[in-house]
Amino acid sequence: IEHADIFEAVCGFLTPNDTVEINGHLGPITGHVMTRGCFETLGIRPALGRVLAPADSIAGARRVTVLSHEAWENQFGRNQSVLDQSVKIEGEAYAIVGVLERGFTGLQVGFNSPLYWPLRNQIDTASGPSPAAMLPLDIFARLRPGMTVQDATTRLEATWPHILDVSLPKQFSGVRRDRYLKSRLVVTEASTGMDYYGMRRGFEKPFRVLLAIS
Repeated sequence: IEHADIFEAVCGFLTPNDTVEINGHLGPITGHVMTRGCFETLGIRPALGRVLAPADSIAGARRVTVLSHEAWENQFGRNQSVLDQSVKIEGEAYAIVGVLERGFTGLQVGFNSPLYWPLRNQIDTASGPSPAAMLPLDIFARLRPGMTVQDATTRLEATWPHILDVSLPKQFSGVRRDRYLKSRLVVTEASTGMDYYGMRRGFEKPFRVLLAIS
């Protein structure tokens, strides 16, 4: 999709529900795990420190995270020394490198995320390291000037079978392979966020979603 010459920028993300310790408070939160360049794609700037950088996604890089402005206010009282502190996500320490500008609460409608951290190029699974590209990411993309959502839909539908074919994980076979190759494409305007659960209620089978920011 990144090479389809339809979008200026593309962002993939996951929304895991993890156990997190923030400033001594332990509990479950829904965070955002993001591919490189997400904040640039979305036009989100830091209020303090920096946003996630491409180098943060490299395997072996220091584990880092950025806070939402609301989390900075509620958990740290707007203390600027927050950049010297860390949080724990599933027991692993992540250094706080930035605070996002006020008003950005996440990519899913109705679910405010306090934490954002990078998706590594290689992830650890039960069977060992695995490419992050194999994960079922949701995607936001910024359209090129002059490109409409309908234009993007038409062009992507023409190339979608090829995209699925070249991205098919090698270990997929049988029913799993067939299901992957039958994945559906949905393109919709998403400048105000992704109404994930509202969209899903209308479909019986899982599908892949690509959301375009105009």
